[in-house]
Amino acid sequence: MHALRNTEVNVLGYRIDHVRAQHVLPDPAHTTEFEDWREVLCPVSGDVLATFSSRAEAERYIIDRELASAQRAVRRNAA
Repeated sequence: MHALRNTEVNVLGYRIDHVRAQHVLPDPAHTTEFEDWREVLCPVSGDVLATFSSRAEAERYIIDRELASAQRAVRRNAA
């Protein structure tokens, strides 16, 4: 498998990479199949946090994650 990775966008410090993988099938003609997805990378460590089939899903994940973090901070400060 060969994969190409391109940074598609940065959202709130998180990086969304578009990954396109090429698979050569084990048939006599060596047919090539492509698969692509988006990966959300952590702004601190660069680790892959989640994988999605579309950019919109990846962006929504980041927004939901940040909102949840903000809500936890508000609850902590209110206590």
